[in-house]
Amino acid sequence: MRKRLNIWLQEKVKNQQRYFQIKNFNFEAVHSFKYLGSLINVNNDNSAEIKKRILMANKGFYGLKRQFRSQFLSIKNKIELCKTLIRPVLAYSSETWVLSKSDEAILGVFERKILRAIFGPTDDNGEWRLKYNNELYTLYKESDIVTYIKINRLKWA
Repeated sequence: MRKRLNIWLQEKVKNQQRYFQIKNFNFEAVHSFKYLGSLINVNNDNSAEIKKRILMANKGFYGLKRQFRSQFLSIKNKIELCKTLIRPVLAYSSETWVLSKSDEAILGVFERKILRAIFGPTDDNGEWRLKYNNELYTLYKESDIVTYIKINRLKWA
């Protein structure tokens, strides 16, 4: 149903004139535009915006990677770094997002990558391994990014 609606909207936009007029002003009809730093498109699809936000947050993560892997910073401080410097970049304008399951999965993968850098590997009978997802969230003791976005959406509403 949603796919048919998107196709209908695309056809409608293609058939419309390139400009529309309000009083004495002409405005160009576009398929997508950036408003307050967020990408808005004719399909109302947030996937491109979410991927862009992940890329921006990833840049912040790699800028702080040494701090996340440092033994001199406590885990509490590393989590505060994540919550104050990376999460706001990732969740900017997320109050307006409609999350699909694939978007939720992509956000979860990115968050777990950061948590694995913060908490490091685990010694399992003399062998080092990455922590499992449930181990990460048990140590994190905070809501995951998808829950955080949904809570912010409710606050905004």
